[in-house]
Amino acid sequence: MHDWFRGVNGTFDKAVSALEKLVDNGVDNEIVTCLTKLNCFEKPLDEIYKLARSLNVDYWRLNRFRANGRGKDSNDFLALSKEDLQRSYSYLADIMHDGVSTPEPIFRSAFGGYYSIEGDPSGNTAFRIQPNGEVSPSVFLKESGGNIKEKSVEEIMNSEIFRKIRNREPKGKCMVCPSYYHCKGGDAGASYLQYGHFNGPDPLCWLRPTDRRTKPKINFSDKWNVHEKYLCTVYVPIK
Repeated sequence: MHDWFRGVNGTFDKAVSALEKLVDNGVDNEIVTCLTKLNCFEKPLDEIYKLARSLNVDYWRLNRFRANGRGKDSNDFLALSKEDLQRSYSYLADIMHDGVSTPEPIFRSAFGGYYSIEGDPSGNTAFRIQPNGEVSPSVFLKESGGNIKEKSVEEIMNSEIFRKIRNREPKGKCMVCPSYYHCKGGDAGASYLQYGHFNGPDPLCWLRPTDRRTKPKINFSDKWNVHEKYLCTVYVPIK
């Protein structure tokens, strides 16, 4: 499936070989999976998890598919439903260690864990510098707050789109959801791609305000994974 998706035969073997060399030489590493309609079931997820463990990588990280860029052309057969995301996250919650820290607000709203940043880190502790110098508040968006070659980081961080992503407002079920204090509407980039604004609720949030859930806790430790302050993602510690 990996070779078919990449469009080049042999890419899976090359990826595994590269990981083996990184692990053998003590270089920081991880397997990254784009979670789509094609692999959101227990069998393919379990196979990737077993591969990660057999290679002894540091982390297995999973990003939800987002219909931006060329992904718009594949939205019909790759996009996840709420049920798909719930099924996938339930599997991941079962294999994770207790007390895992995650920057994915919907995951921790449903299954608990620790968090370093309220809501989505995008535009708060991270941004994306595009090849032409334009700076976006989310790694999944092309909208810019200014060009790094022309404006300072302070000016860009105070631009309109950066202020909007930091000052989200509860909409719909978020207004009565007990998780909003830390979730802030879920994935800001996903909301923007779906609705044209950052205010949520996350288009793939399956939770109802009355659902029982495990309360997450703030991570007060000075040790944190880079992804905790980077983007909405789920990472599974392997080592």
